[in-house]
Amino acid sequence: MKNMRKLLTMMLMVSSVFFIACEDDEDTTQNITGKWYLYQTIEVETEGGETYTDEWTYDQNIDPDFFSASFLEITTDNIIFYDNDLGSYYETESNPYVINGSKIITTYVDEGEIEIDTATYHFDGDMLVVVATYEEEGYSETYTTKLKPYQGVIPPDSWTTALVNDNYEPDNEYASATTINLDEQQSHVTIVEDADWFKFDGIADETYLIEISGYMDNYMYLYDTDGMTLIDEDDDNDYDVEIETSYWGNPVILWNCTTSGAYYFEVTGLGSYTEGYYSVEITKSNLTNKSKTQIDKKNKKKIAFFKI
Repeated sequence: MKNMRKLLTMMLMVSSVFFIACEDDEDTTQNITGKWYLYQTIEVETEGGETYTDEWTYDQNIDPDFFSASFLEITTDNIIFYDNDLGSYYETESNPYVINGSKIITTYVDEGEIEIDTATYHFDGDMLVVVATYEEEGYSETYTTKLKPYQGVIPPDSWTTALVNDNYEPDNEYASATTINLDEQQSHVTIVEDADWFKFDGIADETYLIEISGYMDNYMYLYDTDGMTLIDEDDDNDYDVEIETSYWGNPVILWNCTTSGAYYFEVTGLGSYTEGYYSVEITKSNLTNKSKTQIDKKNKKKIAFFKI
C-alpha cells in the first residue's frame, strides 16, 4: 500500500554514475528546512526518440488525516523520510545533505557503499520543487518532485492509532450491500480482511464505469443480480480504461449492462495487509476497454517502478 517514500528516494537520489546536474534560474533563497508532504511526482522518460510522461498527484480530499501521505522533515543537515505502515507502525530513513547554490547534495549507503547524489531545487510559491535527471546511452529520465509545507505533527495521529471502519458497516455481504446511485461519490474505509459490498440499478444497453480512488491496492468484483454470479473483476485497471487514477493499484470496471436490474460489486484490500481510505463512484460512460495483453505489459512496468 505504501511505497511513496521509496519512490521519493528514487527521485532525490538517482545514481551518481548517471546523474547530470541541471542548472535552474528559479529563486532558491527560501529556506528548505521544515516539514513537507509529497504532493506530486512527474517522471519523463525518453528512449528511442519517444517520450513518455507519468504524473501522480496526492489528493488529501480522498485521504483524511494524511493516512497514506509521505512526509519529509528537512533539518539543517538531514533529510528524514516518513512512510506509514500497517497498524501503528511507520518507517523512517535519514540521509545527510548539504546545499550548494541551487543543488541538494545527499549522502547515503547503498549495499554497504557510500553514494553521493545531487539534485537541483527551486520554489514555486511555497512549494519546494526538486529535479533529478540521469542519462544512459539512448535513454534519459527526469524526476520532478513537488512538496507542500506541512504544519502538523509527524507522524500524524492516523499513523499511530488503529484505523476505524466506516459508518456503512455492516456491509460485508451482498444481502447488506450499500446502495450507491449513479454519479454519487461515497467515501469508505477498508481495514484488514474487510469486504465492502455495493448495490446499484443497471439499465439495459447502458455502459457503466465503476471507479475506486485512493492510495491503497484494492480489488473489485462485479456480480449479477443474484449477488453470487461473477460478471467481471479488476485489480489495477487491467483493461487499461483511459482514465486518470489516483494510484496505480486502483481497480476500474467498465461494463455494458444487457438486462435491467439491481447489480452488486464488492471492494476489498488486495491481500491480508491492505487498509486505508477510498472513494467509489459509478457513472455512465462511452469509453471502451483495451486488450488484456496491452495492459499486462503496462502494469508490469508500473509495478516495477512503484513497488520496489
